[in-house]
Amino acid sequence: MTAIVNIGCAALGAIQMAGLRQLDIKNPVQYGISSGAFVSAMSAQVGAEEAWNLWHQIKGRTDVFRLHLKPWKGVFNFDPLRELMAPHFKSPPQMQAHVCCLHQRTGKLTWFSNQKLKPEDFLERTLDAGRIAGFVRPAMFMDAGPAKLAPIGKAIRDGHEDIIVICGYPPEPETFDQTETGWKLAAQSFNRLLHNQTYDDIRLAYARNENPKYKKVKIRVFGPDQHMYDSFDFSKTTEGLKAKVVEFSLKRILRAE
Repeated sequence: MTAIVNIGCAALGAIQMAGLRQLDIKNPVQYGISSGAFVSAMSAQVGAEEAWNLWHQIKGRTDVFRLHLKPWKGVFNFDPLRELMAPHFKSPPQMQAHVCCLHQRTGKLTWFSNQKLKPEDFLERTLDAGRIAGFVRPAMFMDAGPAKLAPIGKAIRDGHEDIIVICGYPPEPETFDQTETGWKLAAQSFNRLLHNQTYDDIRLAYARNENPKYKKVKIRVFGPDQHMYDSFDFSKTTEGLKAKVVEFSLKRILRAE
């Protein structure tokens, strides 16, 4: 069975949504972290095509965040995004999905499956997967992206032999370019950090696959051929949904050629 790992960032996973629709993999098991969790959960619930259509309703930050009345508890909440997703989480999912959160007290990565939770409970854990401490109203679980942006190892440990990784930006380190699309230097620096971490996670997973205790698997990595915009520019979501993803050579990603 094919597993799809949806990397976080890139305007609430718009490019990953486009990639799922473009690749059209039948009944994959999906793994998501940060905004990749939103992509995995939504597409597993209603299908890639319907999720792609729903994401067109996101035109800017106000479609994702709402100003919290008690800023000391987090400046924003996810109420608008919850209102968009919740009506579709009242029935069993169409496909299997797993989302990853970081436990605030223990600092451990925690996985949740839509096969073990009720749809409405799985939605809440999915929203937790995008909570950034100090930015979105806190909860017991939060965004695990800064700790592990590309959880390929989880898919390997679960026994999948065909793994597709969908990135929101080109995964090759040398292609990163701080263009004028970054709305702040801090956002550009954050994108650089996450981009480099994705490369490290892919390299680690590839090395882990050489370990005899893991099954030999085929890892394919897809992403856009150029950086389109910074991760927090939700006004570009519609543009991201039109993106075309291409396959990147693992040898090039790993600087082996």
